[in-house]
Amino acid sequence: MTQNVALSAACWTTAGSAGPMIGHDLSEFSLIDRITAAAEAGYTGFGLLGDDLKVAEKTVGWTQVRDHLRITGMEHVHIEVLWLPTGPPRQKFDEDCKYLVRAAHFFRPSFVKIAGSLEEEPLDVDLYGEVLASVCDAFAVAGCAVGIEIMPFTIVNSIEKAVAIVDRAGSPNAGLMLDLWHIARGPDNFEEIAALPGHYVIGVELDDGPAEPVGDNLLHEAVHDRKLTGEGEMDVAGFVAAVRASGFKGPWGVEIMSDEHRARSLHDQAHESYRAARKFL
Repeated sequence: MTQNVALSAACWTTAGSAGPMIGHDLSEFSLIDRITAAAEAGYTGFGLLGDDLKVAEKTVGWTQVRDHLRITGMEHVHIEVLWLPTGPPRQKFDEDCKYLVRAAHFFRPSFVKIAGSLEEEPLDVDLYGEVLASVCDAFAVAGCAVGIEIMPFTIVNSIEKAVAIVDRAGSPNAGLMLDLWHIARGPDNFEEIAALPGHYVIGVELDDGPAEPVGDNLLHEAVHDRKLTGEGEMDVAGFVAAVRASGFKGPWGVEIMSDEHRARSLHDQAHESYRAARKFL
């Protein structure tokens, strides 16, 4: 297959020993070093985490990070992640959104990744649609799309629910984020992805895992037990084919989170994740 398909390193793929919700969410490596490692591996895209941007702003400054992205050939940039609220109070959400909008104006990412609440409660499509619409309006000024990621352990755990929220928002820059691991652990199938009109799919991420869940806590497994793309038992090729059938053209994100991956050197995190994913594109 063509080698011109762009691959983008999601933030956690080069985060060293850091990871979400493990009590250690700031990488020991600077964004400059991580971008360099990703570029040397072959990536032409990079995911910027809000917390990493706060550290960089206080140290090297955003201008150096932006210049380094350009120098290393990172043509595709996205920002992650904004967690949508289910209701008041919304102070933290509003502050996080305001900060990431400012970052979007500066870095001009193609999209920002958002996610639904981790709380177990009924989904209010009208509420989420209204919140998503306001978020989309804020990021549209920076020329940025907004992709809501479907995750089996959040309130937005299916394609049907995510599409309903996007439709309710009615924003031209709203769409879906599809991650192989999350889709494989959720209720959806690849036929539903293939049937999606192309404008719905804003971003895609590759990874892998065992065919069956590890234990009974999907959130824990997502953070601790993913595999390099093609080194688990999930149907990577089928996922890629379904996404392509929807009309998605890329770039393709790579998001690897596991204890095994966090034990790798920064060089190996970048190079091994790229090597594994590239084989399927």
